[in-house]
Amino acid sequence: MLKNSLSFPLRDIKIESDGIDLEDLETKWFSTYSIKECEEAKKNQKFLGALYLIPHYHNPTGTELSPKKLFCDDVYNILHYNDKVNRRLFAYDYPKDENYGIGHVISNGTFSKLLSPGLRIGWIEMPLNRKKQFWSESWIMRSGGSVNTYTAGIITELLKDGQVSNLVKEIRVENKAKMEALLMILEDELPKECQILHKPTGSNVTTPIKLPNNLISTNVIAVLRDQHELLVLDGHSFWSGDSNDDSRKTLTNGIRLAVAYPLLDEIIKASHIFCSTIKELLHSK
Repeated sequence: MLKNSLSFPLRDIKIESDGIDLEDLETKWFSTYSIKECEEAKKNQKFLGALYLIPHYHNPTGTELSPKKLFCDDVYNILHYNDKVNRRLFAYDYPKDENYGIGHVISNGTFSKLLSPGLRIGWIEMPLNRKKQFWSESWIMRSGGSVNTYTAGIITELLKDGQVSNLVKEIRVENKAKMEALLMILEDELPKECQILHKPTGSNVTTPIKLPNNLISTNVIAVLRDQHELLVLDGHSFWSGDSNDDSRKTLTNGIRLAVAYPLLDEIIKASHIFCSTIKELLHSK
């Protein structure tokens, strides 16, 4: 989708335990654009590229971008399990900065990740000087088919009487309970040859579970689907980088699990099935 809608060349960036690798980002940026091109773009207030990033509870690794690396934010920061809440990006645009207000930070959010998939309703936080360009006089407001007015009105009323806040709290509590149960079973029953790469502290997906080299993720998900009607995704579904990247094998030959839809008892049952199936496949080799 991004490849078709943007004219920028696509480059994948490596990831570390606290988010993307900034050195890799810098290297690939300056291998694509010269310093002169960057200076000209800054002078003319033009963009040379766009960074697509999931900083909080990254899918599929589950990592969180540290504050020193923060580039952007998204709605997942609201789905935290504990009292610590990741700051929204707009909080980093400091009003006392000399060049504050010229459009450094535009922060997007969506209710589709909080209330229900498919709502197509969200919000934007931006400097006032960008509001005219990107909102009040943009094609979004000029096109009658681009604004979901009816659904927006419903959500507005739910926000006013506190139902949205109550629902989000319930989701956080439920997701935390399901994630804790899942991780507990995985730690107790998963063969030692497998590895949980990261333990998420929010959202609704786990980090990929790295499989040993003698198990192929595509074969594993086929067995889980055909023999147990258990649907999971493997790492190939989330890889878009260079096929020669050293981290490709680690991330693609893995399994990603989600806790959002199933009930707690279903999560527990499925977790036991998942671990026992991995053991059986591993011992049959």
